[in-house]
Amino acid sequence: MITRSEPVFAVRDVQQTVQFYKDNLDGKAEWFWGDPPDFAGIRIGGFQLLFCQQPELAKRIEGHQHFISCDNVEEMYQQHLDANLDIISPLGNKPWGVSEYVLRDPNGYHLRLTGHLIHEKSPDAKTQLPETIRFEFRLPTQDEYLELQKSVGWTAKPHNIEQCCLGIVAIDRNTDQTVGMARVINEAKGWYSIWDVVVRPEYQSQRIGSSILQNTLDQLRKMAPAGSNVFLFTFKHAFYEKLGFKKDTCSMIKL
Repeated sequence: MITRSEPVFAVRDVQQTVQFYKDNLDGKAEWFWGDPPDFAGIRIGGFQLLFCQQPELAKRIEGHQHFISCDNVEEMYQQHLDANLDIISPLGNKPWGVSEYVLRDPNGYHLRLTGHLIHEKSPDAKTQLPETIRFEFRLPTQDEYLELQKSVGWTAKPHNIEQCCLGIVAIDRNTDQTVGMARVINEAKGWYSIWDVVVRPEYQSQRIGSSILQNTLDQLRKMAPAGSNVFLFTFKHAFYEKLGFKKDTCSMIKL
């Protein structure tokens, strides 16, 4: 059984590379092998990077990519801007549902630093739910599902929404348009997952998303066995923590 996998980067200078990751990516617990060192490792968050001093090979790796997920991507991006590091691609939202920027390390590796979607809170953001919004406990139709995904830049794919045990949609009474949704899957006895919490961009910052989540949790408390767990995967930990979720590799809440 495979229990662990760690990348080994060919680098021009082991000590210089370790220092870069320590200074700029919060690397810790570095170690070296050899005198002078020609192999090293450093821990970043929950994983370890290994570096092997191979200058000739390192000359040919320009553009090789490494994905790094972080929960403070905006703060880290600003730190790297202030440090005048080699940022190849600026921070921005991506169609696959994350924000991302690309940083070049001293050897030419392209580090794709990824985090939650960036949503600027508008100056006229509302503190109360608009009176025109109503909620219906039903699954979105396939057309509603695809349209809402497209509205926030997600890759819209048909989904077997009938497998869900609960759904909710938000509707604007003035236009009869579905402007938000969420769906719930009963993964196993006492385990529920929430998926596709979406609000159309022009309706965001109006407490619709938080109302969708709160209504969903209230309904789950009525139908789920006592002690059940609800989880969802997200980069927007702060938003869900306000609703009682606990930050983990995924966000979780116990009913």
